[in-house]
Amino acid sequence: MCRVSGFWRFAHAKVHVGPQLSGNPTWYTLFITLNGFAADIPRAASRVYAGLSGAQLSSHPLFATVAKLVTTDLSSRPSTFLLPAIRFAMKKILMLVGDFVEDYEAMVPYQILLCAGHSVDTVCPGKSAGDTVATAIHDFEGHQTYSEKPGHRFAVTADFASTDPAGYDALVIPGGRAPEYLRLNEEVLAMVRHFASAKKPIAAICHGPQILAAAGVLNDRHCSCYPAVAPEIKAGGGTYVEPAATMDSAHVDGNLVTAPAWPAHPAWMREFMRVLG
Repeated sequence: MCRVSGFWRFAHAKVHVGPQLSGNPTWYTLFITLNGFAADIPRAASRVYAGLSGAQLSSHPLFATVAKLVTTDLSSRPSTFLLPAIRFAMKKILMLVGDFVEDYEAMVPYQILLCAGHSVDTVCPGKSAGDTVATAIHDFEGHQTYSEKPGHRFAVTADFASTDPAGYDALVIPGGRAPEYLRLNEEVLAMVRHFASAKKPIAAICHGPQILAAAGVLNDRHCSCYPAVAPEIKAGGGTYVEPAATMDSAHVDGNLVTAPAWPAHPAWMREFMRVLG
C-alpha cells in the first residue's frame, strides 16, 4: 500500500493549483520531488519545474495554496495525482540560530516552512539582517558520537536587538553547537519564556532543548532530544522521551514538538505544522 500522510510524506506529487488558476492563461504545474528528503534536502529538495525559480515561486501569492496533504490511500492510483488547491493561515515564525548551528537543522526547517507558505525570521544575538552564521554538519558514521564538519553559511534575516517575540506565532530552535552558548544569553531565554508562557508552538531538535532547559520551561513536560542532552531535560524537571533507534521520531506534548536529530525532519516538521494549525 502506498500511503501519503501529512504534507511531506509523499514521493512524487504533481500538484495542479486548480480553481485560482482556471481563468489564468498560464497554468503552473509544480513538481515537488522529495525522495531522499531527510538526507539531501539542502541540495535536492523542492525541485520546481514551472518556469519559475524556487525563490520566485516561494514568494508567489498562489504558492500559499499548496499547503497540506490529507492522509490519502494511493494504492490504486499512480504516484502522480491531481490535488485541489487548499488555503491555510500563514504564520509568522521565529528561528533562533547561532554560530555552528547544525547545518541541516537550520536550513531544512527554514526551507520547509517557507515552502509551506509561512514567514520565517532567523535571528542571532549580536547579529543583524544580512549577517550570517557558520553552520556545522553533524553526521552519524559509526563512531560513539556524531562527527562534526564545516557546513554552509546561514543567513540571518532580522535584527535580534529589535525582535519582539510577541509579534510571532511560533518558535523553532535548531540544534548543533549554537544552543550551548545561546542559552547563556538572558534575552534568548526571555524570548523562549514568552513562547512557553503564551503556549505558542515551539519546535526544538537535537541540542535545541538545551535552551528550553536553561529557560526553565520544561518542568512537567515530555521532551525528546539528542540522547546526550537527556540529563539536562531531567535536571530541568522534564521527562526525557527516548527517540527511535533510527533517530527519526518526533514527540508532541501540547504546544511543544521535539525530535532527536535531523533524520527526524519529516516527522518533526509534519507534527509542528499540525500544531501550527
